[in-house]
Amino acid sequence: NTNDSVGVPSNLISYQEAYDGDGYMGGVTYVEGVPTYRECFQHALAAPLTPGVTVYLSMMVSAGGFGNDPMSNSMRYASNGIGMKFSVQPHPNYLYWPGNVALYLSSVLNDTSGWVQVSGMYVPDSAYGYVAIGCFLHYEDITVLPLDPTGVVFAAYALVDNVCVSTNAADCPLSIGISELAQPL
Repeated sequence: NTNDSVGVPSNLISYQEAYDGDGYMGGVTYVEGVPTYRECFQHALAAPLTPGVTVYLSMMVSAGGFGNDPMSNSMRYASNGIGMKFSVQPHPNYLYWPGNVALYLSSVLNDTSGWVQVSGMYVPDSAYGYVAIGCFLHYEDITVLPLDPTGVVFAAYALVDNVCVSTNAADCPLSIGISELAQPL
């Protein structure tokens, strides 16, 4: 985009270079006092997953905060929980739906200057055709820490880049330091 609301590296929510390429995605992972509001995005897979066949998952994530208008858009919090889930049909909107998380970051994502790899393996139980990215944890399972004590947005936000879902382990790099293999919630 050519405006400063959603540009890279500077935008309303953050200042962050793309991990790879020219862009990234972002969404709200937590809102204080609003347990059902989260933002997620989804995409059709190139082919449905095969039940029982391991898939390798990875993505790069960064905390959103300190955007180009910090007086009105700085995130007060950082949270854990950014992750992936799969579905047979597309979800009807971009808002969160809980449970059945294939992969998520259990630690709080509070680094706004760099990217953190989240990766793992998942064995699907259905022929899922869609991947969704967001925070799908139940509200009481989200850990929240201060990010910007003067932030005026009482929420947490995560940036996501370089998403990989593949049956070939060589396609999706697995991290050494932070590897999140979650049991479905």
